[in-house]
Amino acid sequence: MIEKTGKKLNLKNASVAVQDTNPNSKFFVISEFSDILTSGKNTIGFNGSDYLKPNSPILVEVLDVNGNPLYTEIARTSDAIKYRDGVSIIVSIYVYNSTPIGTGEIIIVGYLKSGKKVRWQRNVSINSRVANTSKVRFYDTPEIEAKSILSDIFNYTSVSEQTSSGSASSLAVDPVVNSNFILFDVNRKQLDYRI
Repeated sequence: MIEKTGKKLNLKNASVAVQDTNPNSKFFVISEFSDILTSGKNTIGFNGSDYLKPNSPILVEVLDVNGNPLYTEIARTSDAIKYRDGVSIIVSIYVYNSTPIGTGEIIIVGYLKSGKKVRWQRNVSINSRVANTSKVRFYDTPEIEAKSILSDIFNYTSVSEQTSSGSASSLAVDPVVNSNFILFDVNRKQLDYRI
């Protein structure tokens, strides 16, 4: 896997008017947060609030134990729209095998309606040796392709050849088909997709 490098934004040392100390942030409204970042892609989700200036930039920086930035990205479903899970904006944080184990920091900076800056930060454990259990999200409709395989079937009396084929489909168990996803509360309900 090619490791991507995070961009140093120096958000930890940025001059801000408000330091948000609420663990879930009244300004950014943290909706998804794990106390440990594990190997692979991890996520943090936030909703924003009426305190923030509309359409102003929100910057996210994740630092490892040595203060080096981890690679982060906000998924986009088009050139203009950020990926949302319900009403939350989702930021992906990448932890590679080479990422040092220890306590890192997640920092978010945004602009209040007054134009002043607000910062939220929280410590997070980073351990690339722990298996990743983050929620899997599909930004586009996933596709699967299966091919039949001709194989020998052995039993005690004879050997025969048999070809098997079939198909599979998938629907969401929750939310149910044709439900209004905007009304589905992803913070209190689990998405459930099955093949």
